[in-house]
This record gives sequence, structure tokens and C-alpha cells, in this order.
Amino acid sequence: MTLVPNQWFTDKTIRDMGKRGKWCDRPEPGKQAPKRTLYITATEAADYLRLKPATLAAMRVDGSGPTYYKVGNKRRGKVLYTYEDLDAWLARYRFGSTSEYGA
Repeated sequence: MTLVPNQWFTDKTIRDMGKRGKWCDRPEPGKQAPKRTLYITATEAADYLRLKPATLAAMRVDGSGPTYYKVGNKRRGKVLYTYEDLDAWLARYRFGSTSEYGA
């Protein structure tokens, strides 16, 4: 089975993959897992973090979001992220209990 990003699957396909959702990057049996691209767009990063692109844009403005690259001129430059930066940012928000939030 060839998986296509952003494609909705039927319930049977989801059961067959053993994973719920609209995208699964699990390789076919006997095949190597696909490599991640080095840089991803802001929309892809928002999808990866399960945030809205506008939320990620607001986080860029106030400095609370993950680190990013701005390629091109200042106003019309392309915003890019790496999976490593997204994972590092996300790891800062991992908690074991609700009493850790204020720490």
C-alpha cells in the first residue's frame, strides 16, 4: 500500500495500518522507512505539532514557539523548521504531573 500525505483513509485501511488518523508513515513490510526531509514549511510544522498555522505564526511573533529559519528577504521570506527543533521545543512541555506546570 502506498501512503499519500493528507489523504483520508477508510476505517478498514486505518484498522489495517493499526493506527488512527489521516496520515501514517509506517513503511510497508520489508521496505525501509521513508527519510524525513531536513526542512519543512510552517504549515507542515503546524500539522506535525497538531496546531493551527495561525497559532504557530502567533508564537513566532511573541517568541514562544520553536526556533525557525527565515529564508529570503525579511517580509516575503519562507519560514522553515526542522523536526529536531520541533521535537526539542515540544520536549520542554513534557510533564509528569499537574504540579510541575509552575516549575
